[in-house]
Amino acid sequence: MTSDQCPAPRVRIESGELLGLCRAANPQTGIPQYAAFLGVPYAKPPLGELRFKAPRPVEQWPGVREAVRFDQRCIQGSAEAQSGSEDCLHANVYSPWLQRPQNEVLRRCVLKLDPNPNLVNSMREIVPHTTT
Repeated sequence: MTSDQCPAPRVRIESGELLGLCRAANPQTGIPQYAAFLGVPYAKPPLGELRFKAPRPVEQWPGVREAVRFDQRCIQGSAEAQSGSEDCLHANVYSPWLQRPQNEVLRRCVLKLDPNPNLVNSMREIVPHTTT
């Protein structure tokens, strides 16, 4: 493993275990190394009898779920030219690198939720930045 590579992070959440991506530090932009978990479901899809109901917890998954790709975008566009899926209750979670001593408290992370789902965009446009 070279110095510009880093191992894939793994975390356990209520729904199961996730395998994410490690994003190497970029000295040119000042972005430090961070972990990314993409397409993590946070509720059951609002399909069929769940449509227009309060969100239901996502069911646990067996084994390790790969959280390495963006998931479906929510439906967007006009009635004539729609794209996306109603199965879009997924979050992309970014966190400072997760390797730490066992007794160290987890650091905070960024969870971006779309503040206005009526706009045309998706969760794919996030750009990590440093905080002081």
